[in-house]
Amino acid sequence: MSLIHFGCWGNYNNIENIMNIFKDIKTKNPNLLTVSGDNYYPESTGEKGSKKKILDIKIFDKLHTLLNKYTKHISNRYLLLGNHEFDVYHETSQCKSIDLHEEKHKFNGITLVKEPMGYSNDSSTLVIMINTTIYESKDEPCYKIKDILQTQLNKNIIIDERQNQLDIVTDIIEQNERNNIIFVGHHPIISCRGTKDKDNGKSTIGINKYYLKELNVFFIKLEPLLNGKNIYYLTSDTHCYQHSVVYPDVNNRDFKIEQHIAGTGGAKLDNCSNEISQCAKIVLPYPINSFMEIKHTTNSFGYLEGTYNRETNNWSFIFNTEKNYSNNTNNNTTLQSQLHGLKRYNKSKRYNKSKRYNKSKRYNKSKRYNKSKRYNKFNNK
Repeated sequence: MSLIHFGCWGNYNNIENIMNIFKDIKTKNPNLLTVSGDNYYPESTGEKGSKKKILDIKIFDKLHTLLNKYTKHISNRYLLLGNHEFDVYHETSQCKSIDLHEEKHKFNGITLVKEPMGYSNDSSTLVIMINTTIYESKDEPCYKIKDILQTQLNKNIIIDERQNQLDIVTDIIEQNERNNIIFVGHHPIISCRGTKDKDNGKSTIGINKYYLKELNVFFIKLEPLLNGKNIYYLTSDTHCYQHSVVYPDVNNRDFKIEQHIAGTGGAKLDNCSNEISQCAKIVLPYPINSFMEIKHTTNSFGYLEGTYNRETNNWSFIFNTEKNYSNNTNNNTTLQSQLHGLKRYNKSKRYNKSKRYNKSKRYNKSKRYNKSKRYNKFNNK
């Protein structure tokens, strides 16, 4: 199986770097494309502290037309939701961004992921796409209006939404035995970045702003099913490339997740670091270096490319500067991570789209999910 992954790209002010990425992706032919949210960044107006976000539908349309144009040769394309898909625009009380996503991609073959979905086209690797916004604690209108997310005022909805996702993901894993499991979501479990310039001097920056505790709890609950497998998590939200190993349960060093943050699609880059001592506002009940190991960080635009099978997993972060990075580990699989300049790669055989997983109905939140009637989330390949 082969895939391409990136997120945090919907910044039209940086169209040049976005187009560099799109044009290079057009030369590739992976089985799967995952775009992990923040698919449109609105402009802002007003004074600092009272800024209002402006929706420009023409810009939204241009961005998503380009996404479709340069990736339509890829048979399986999934578009996830990020926190900016729940932005409130001052000219409307509606959550317009998600509606626009649904309208734009209704007939072009790009699947909008609003609840867990699975994909596999071989016997070794399983990809599971999840909604990580349910692990945030947001008290904003769009988080309440759209019932696919929790409301801060009703803790039962939070619990039901998280439990529903856990149930569905459990089913996907149990019904599809694979050695490699790749999760895809918008928010990292944890990321190491410095304090943003705009936050310098503020006392209101949240402790553990860059650590999502409830997402980590989600993975701990899956630990019995994931032990002994090669686990990867492809994500974004943080605007850099950061390759790390996360130990969700610090008491079990055998249970680890290789995390690749690629919030590098076009949003203004963050100040990320290779040094755990420079991680901003993270306070854990144990040393951070017992929870995560940073392998490499680069502050550059680009995308993640992966090919993997039962014997070997190869990962590359592709970006438009002349640097090289490799990391080889020998255990059950060989992992290779390389950072190199944009260039053309040989195309591989396309996956037949007619066999892709298709979920036409949403889970009904008003009823508890019935385990005895669960359906297979996708066709085994």
